[in-house]
Amino acid sequence: LSPVLRDLGQRAVERLAGTGAVALPPRGGPVLWVEVPHWPGDSRSLAGLCARAGVLVAPGAAFGIDQPPAIRCCFAVPRPRLDLALDRLVPLFARLADR
Repeated sequence: LSPVLRDLGQRAVERLAGTGAVALPPRGGPVLWVEVPHWPGDSRSLAGLCARAGVLVAPGAAFGIDQPPAIRCCFAVPRPRLDLALDRLVPLFARLADR
């Protein structure tokens, strides 16, 4: 990854820390794998919840993994757009963890 993409990925991992979601550091591409073990549904319903919050992600089921519920998020976007997505996802995941 380029230094800019590495920085964006690290920013996303750090912002998601403490929400109950587990963001796995990128392993070569500009995407994060985010597990949300406290979500009671499957990854498709989790992706739908994120979409309703204004953030499009891919469900883990699209990659053959549905448990624990997970999503794949691309972070190869301008920093203000990434920050907006994280501003929506961080409180969403934190609320899910508090249930």
